[in-house]
Amino acid sequence: MNILNGTFIIITWQAWLFSIAVIIVCAVVAFVVNKVRAKKFAHENNILQQRFVECKELLDYSKQNEQKAKEDVEVSNRSKGFLLAKLSHEIRTPMNGVIGMASLLSETELNNEQREYIETIIKSSEKLMTSINDMLVTDVISFTESGAARIQLEDKDYNLRNTVEDVLESFAGKAAQNDVELIYLMDNGVPEMLVGNEVRLRQILMNLVENALRFIMSGEIFISVQMLRLLEGNQIDLAFEVRDTGAGMPANEIELLSKDINDINTTNEGNALSLIIAKKLIALMGGRLEVESKEGSSSGTVIKFKKRARTSLQPHRALSKFNNAIKNKNILLVDDNHTSQNILKQQLEQWNLSPVIASSAKEAIDIVNRDNHFDLLITDMEMPRMNGISLAESIKKINPKIAIILLNTTFEEQYKNHPGLFKSVLTKPVKHHLLYKNLARELTAVDVTEESQSSKLKVLSDVGKQFPLNILVAEDNKTNQDVALKVLKKLGYDAALAQNGEEALEMVSEGQYDIIFMDVQMPVKDGLEATRMIRLCLSTQPVIIAMTANAIEGDRQKCLNAGMDDYMSKPFKIEELTRMIEKWARQIKVK
Repeated sequence: MNILNGTFIIITWQAWLFSIAVIIVCAVVAFVVNKVRAKKFAHENNILQQRFVECKELLDYSKQNEQKAKEDVEVSNRSKGFLLAKLSHEIRTPMNGVIGMASLLSETELNNEQREYIETIIKSSEKLMTSINDMLVTDVISFTESGAARIQLEDKDYNLRNTVEDVLESFAGKAAQNDVELIYLMDNGVPEMLVGNEVRLRQILMNLVENALRFIMSGEIFISVQMLRLLEGNQIDLAFEVRDTGAGMPANEIELLSKDINDINTTNEGNALSLIIAKKLIALMGGRLEVESKEGSSSGTVIKFKKRARTSLQPHRALSKFNNAIKNKNILLVDDNHTSQNILKQQLEQWNLSPVIASSAKEAIDIVNRDNHFDLLITDMEMPRMNGISLAESIKKINPKIAIILLNTTFEEQYKNHPGLFKSVLTKPVKHHLLYKNLARELTAVDVTEESQSSKLKVLSDVGKQFPLNILVAEDNKTNQDVALKVLKKLGYDAALAQNGEEALEMVSEGQYDIIFMDVQMPVKDGLEATRMIRLCLSTQPVIIAMTANAIEGDRQKCLNAGMDDYMSKPFKIEELTRMIEKWARQIKVK
């Protein structure tokens, strides 16, 4: 029994020791496992903390970069805005002198040739300003804001015939030097007044004519405009074609049309750049440029594109005032260029005239010898064997009373050695309305001008009598001072002059003025600051009108915010200034 009890005690003690050992082992294992886990968690925590720090640093760095990028964009935009404002101001200031003085000159007594030159100067200057507004400002802003050449095309009313004539007139000098005729034809069904982007269309035609001049030594460049379809909502489809009689374009240049502008090597491939630009502009208008040309071919190059436009609701100046008076008058037309000859014949027939065509001076003399019943002779200057001057002298011997109109080339002045020989001299390419005006005058002895120059001058001078005002001009630029004071003098005003904003303040404190035409950028004190001071200090307030070359978006509002009553951008027209004076004079009178 004792043995059994002793054995039981031993077994129990062993079991107890085993249990303790198991517990110890488990505790050790648990301790080790926890220790390992603790180290692992500590390691992972360190990694997470490190990553958190890194992410925070990256976030801070990203915020810094974002803020810096915003600041860079703001600085860039301010710089671009300043550059655009500077360019606009620096271009508009001298252009105001050009247009202003040309407008003043147009108000004097001029002969027809001088008036044509002045009109060309004014129109060309105005077209330049339109291009500056639409290309310099709109295109640069669009390009820089988008990072790509996304150009917004603005639709405006314009005269299609004037656009085509302006394009050809731009190349008249170069074409004359190369013995190239510039000709155009608009089909009868094509409306003259359209709504669209005239600047872009002019750019396209300019580039296409420029391209044609590269491949032609003599011959002709012909622009045609045809009506394809009349659609709903006053929409029309037009087909344009520029054809030349040159030697044709090289195949590699035609292949370049598939390239983007950025891919062009200006050193080796820059000659085709004008055509590629035209292609992209046509694409912006929703059209497609097509080229038919073969180098060395006698057929030259034909470039076509189509354009959708909308007919304008604005009326255009019709050339029908004297249709009955000139109806069935007999015209002898002499021109050795068959294309020009046929187009002039069509124009004369549209005006109900009866033209007879001669292709040379000798043929014209033979025709007059057989039948001397012509009311007027139209002759080209440059013709083989006998030019227009010699022909006119010969015709005058047969019929001394016949009126003769000479179609002259640019830079050609031989006709000036023969005063009285020609009733009119028109520079080629001849403008549609000028040809009609001169025909009507010679065939009816009535000038087509809507009002005589003397009556126009009288109307201008009556403005000052109708609205007597004390006017002050604040302007620092000498040319613009002369323009403003001389224009106001034409209107009947002896305006006072301030050289800057500070001087303007002194003058308004000493005397009373009804209207102040205030420039913005002036030394000592600018126009905005001077206006604010006038609004604060004077008990009797004048009308202050900004007359400034600052003409980009936001400039008008800046002037109004400073206290100005109205805004005029330079260059301005006499008619605009007159309307502005009349507008505010009536309000001053009401007060």
